[in-house]
Amino acid sequence: MDVSDAADVKEGVKKTLDAYGTIDILYNGAGIHDEYQNALELEEDEYDQLMAVNLKGPYLATKAVLPTFLEKGKGTIVNVGSQGSFVAGPGGSAYVTSKHALEGFTKQLAFDFGEKGIKANLLAPGYVETPMTEGSEEERLKDIPAKRAGKPEEIAKLAVFLASEESNYMHGSSVLMDGGWNIGR
Repeated sequence: MDVSDAADVKEGVKKTLDAYGTIDILYNGAGIHDEYQNALELEEDEYDQLMAVNLKGPYLATKAVLPTFLEKGKGTIVNVGSQGSFVAGPGGSAYVTSKHALEGFTKQLAFDFGEKGIKANLLAPGYVETPMTEGSEEERLKDIPAKRAGKPEEIAKLAVFLASEESNYMHGSSVLMDGGWNIGR
């Protein structure tokens, strides 16, 4: 589904509810990058598209599943941020802005809905072997203490933990998994 289109998101949630009867976990993982463009270089339409996917998408999906979570009295939201959720540099102007804002959105969700049995946390991966990071490995690895890129499977294990009952006392947390990149910032 197009996460930036409210009708598409509502239809996707409806189809999921029709097929499975409920939703327990929302993983807001869709995201795009701005090719490290600064505010002067980035065109307005590119900015709008990035914000629509990276920030409006999680808002629309969350809004669509919250009624189910509230009715059940429980639910889990895992928002995918980035090392760019905390510092400037690992992305361009719009990307870093969107990821900072997503951390704030996650905290507000935890504040507003935690007492209603809904937990929201931010998973913040660093440099991970994905199609989005192809071709930039050598430059990126020199600043990572682990001296390697993360693996998608490692991020998935953290996501499963954040979605599990083992993390039930985590509300509004931001969990960074970046091979140590941020400690040098």
